[in-house]
Amino acid sequence: MPYAVVIWKRGTNTVDIAGLKPDDLEYLQKIPCLSARLDVDSEGFMRFGPSPSAKQFCVKPAVVLTGLEVLGFKVVTTTATATSYPSPNNKSGGVISTTEYSWTLRREFTEPEPQD
Repeated sequence: MPYAVVIWKRGTNTVDIAGLKPDDLEYLQKIPCLSARLDVDSEGFMRFGPSPSAKQFCVKPAVVLTGLEVLGFKVVTTTATATSYPSPNNKSGGVISTTEYSWTLRREFTEPEPQD
């Protein structure tokens, strides 16, 4: 698949990625702070989080994007969406605001693209 999506919600310790081949995931897991693949959600997103063995507290999206660039991916679009929602711990109506960042990346085929 030539496209991948990287999603990071500011303030979280995880980065979600979709659209990678198994070889790509193996490469990313060799990066110390990405060595702990946490889970795969129902939509096929791979979630990377902190590695307890490396004592990393968060995964930085720049590390993921750099790793994907080494694999031949280039960023083609970037978006940011601000959201606010009620704080579950604040009974007086407090609000939590966060921003979700999304990068779409493309990698050229190493073989000719399929023809219709």
